[in-house]
Amino acid sequence: MNIQRNELHAVSTGRQTLEEWMHISKKIKKYTDCFHVREPLWSLEELRTAIEFLQKEGVPPEQIRLNIPEEKRSCFSGTGFHLKEAAAQKPEQSLMTGWSVHSIEAAREKEKAGADYLFFGHVFSTGSKQGLQPRGLQQLSIIARESQLPVIAIGGITPEQVKDCIRSGAAGVAMLSGLYEAADPERQACAYFTKLNKEGK
Repeated sequence: MNIQRNELHAVSTGRQTLEEWMHISKKIKKYTDCFHVREPLWSLEELRTAIEFLQKEGVPPEQIRLNIPEEKRSCFSGTGFHLKEAAAQKPEQSLMTGWSVHSIEAAREKEKAGADYLFFGHVFSTGSKQGLQPRGLQQLSIIARESQLPVIAIGGITPEQVKDCIRSGAAGVAMLSGLYEAADPERQACAYFTKLNKEGK
């Protein structure tokens, strides 16, 4: 995976309906490099509708990632997948495969397994990881320096913190509630996009 500039990844939260997710995704599309459909409870029909929606909006297949249970993956082809750290095998039909990792050991393991990129986090404190110590910028820097893959930072990142993530070696940032539960998702996506491009590669 060759990232030409710092990327913004939008990850669904599991707390919006399909209709709400589509409405917000349309608003943030022009600022977003990759959409992650992280919806383990959606039906196959809902997942297919989500993919069709993104494709109709002009999102290329390789910029769509499904983060869904293993038993549902075989029902989809012509798209990318994002996997949890516990997942061992890259889906054969995947156009692009990323893994979430939480250590340098896991990063090396997923690199050998054929990952195209990695998510690392949570970098900062976040409501979705209450009581868990954030891994911080120093660990992000180590992962980014030691890995041969692009590393996307995730977890509690505000637009003001984008600079620190990029300067720590991240190739972009991933957002869940920071976009999908923002008071003004389009304005927030623009703020992340602006900060990411300001830092530049």
